[in-house]
Amino acid sequence: MTIDCRYENKPVSGMSFSLYRVAALSPQGEHTLLPAYEDSGIALGNLRDAADWRKAAGQLAQWVEQQSLSPEKRLTTAADGKATQEGLPTGLYLLCAAPCQKGGCTYTTTPVLLELPAQQAGGGWQYAVTAEPKLERTGIPESPVIVIPDTPAPTPGDKLPQTGLLQWPITLLAAIGVLLVAVGCRLRRRRKPT
Repeated sequence: MTIDCRYENKPVSGMSFSLYRVAALSPQGEHTLLPAYEDSGIALGNLRDAADWRKAAGQLAQWVEQQSLSPEKRLTTAADGKATQEGLPTGLYLLCAAPCQKGGCTYTTTPVLLELPAQQAGGGWQYAVTAEPKLERTGIPESPVIVIPDTPAPTPGDKLPQTGLLQWPITLLAAIGVLLVAVGCRLRRRRKPT
């Protein structure tokens, strides 16, 4: 199972999900609530449309909280917004997310029910299941802060900042300058009348 967590097509990292196995799955594709969930009041056979599934997920999330049930797995999304768990037994899973604070905003999502494996429309089973929870965001995103490091003023004895100029031409030009001054002085002495 993979959770792909995005808001406006941007990955949301650090979001924590709790995964609860609430029902077993028969070879015929029928769900049977596990003992910890039998008294929750949910009738899985009566779930007909998406609204029924959302309502059942919300009721099961309340049941989990009331009964202080522990999740089978806890997953946290990585930098790419994904979290993956392999080797899960077949069944119906409740996926609940804790609110995630990032950059001045809070990301939340409603609980969802996922089948593992998922029944395909044309028949057969899909074992690589990806959940894409619909995230809601509250708050105002913070603007990125540009940090300009403080550069201390050079103190006497510090090396001068490097400008990329080579040092050897300075010595060569100084030597040529001294040589030209010497030649100029010598030529001047020759021209003076004695």
